[in-house]
Amino acid sequence: MSTTLLRAVSTRMLAGMWWFFVLILNASYTANLAAFLTNGRIEETIKSVQDLADQTKVKYGVMEGGSTAGFFSKSDNPLYQRMWVQMSQSKPSVFVKTNDEGVARVRKEKGKFAYFMESSSIGYQMHKFCDLIQVGMELDSKSYGIALPLKWLIVNIPATELDAILHLAILNLEQTQHSDPWTYDALMMRDSLNERYDSSKVWWGNPKQSEEERMPEPP
Repeated sequence: MSTTLLRAVSTRMLAGMWWFFVLILNASYTANLAAFLTNGRIEETIKSVQDLADQTKVKYGVMEGGSTAGFFSKSDNPLYQRMWVQMSQSKPSVFVKTNDEGVARVRKEKGKFAYFMESSSIGYQMHKFCDLIQVGMELDSKSYGIALPLKWLIVNIPATELDAILHLAILNLEQTQHSDPWTYDALMMRDSLNERYDSSKVWWGNPKQSEEERMPEPP
């Protein structure tokens, strides 16, 4: 066993600084590892809206003045009422101005913030960002409608027939729950129209035309 000791003061100082650096590095690694494991356990325990409401480490919010905020504020469900009170009293505020702002906050706070919005919008955002997930079931369900003009929308296509095509496309989406509805069903509807009518007369058939050129004259 060597009994050689560091005699020079400068050498001893250098060795001391080195061990101090190793100590700080080890402490930092341990702290980060503990935080990572803790966050993992927190995320794994939240599987439903009930789990979210029963904890305080993960904040949750909605878009201010939006339909989801209205759902919570007007709900008769005691759980949703309690969550609305919690959101209203949270400091800093958990209300955002837009859905994009809410999504950005979820991604920025990395497991410390959850955002409520319509499931269709969540699906769209999950297609854009692979670091987002949807937790739990839908809180509520509602139907959507598409407004159509009384007479004509596309050249030589009666609004009643276009209404039927759109209706079937929406029903198909609801029944099949296709994994990529944002493009698949739009293309299906386009192909259905192009099979029956001259594709050059359909709005999306010639993107170089202006809106005025594509808009047909009423009969």
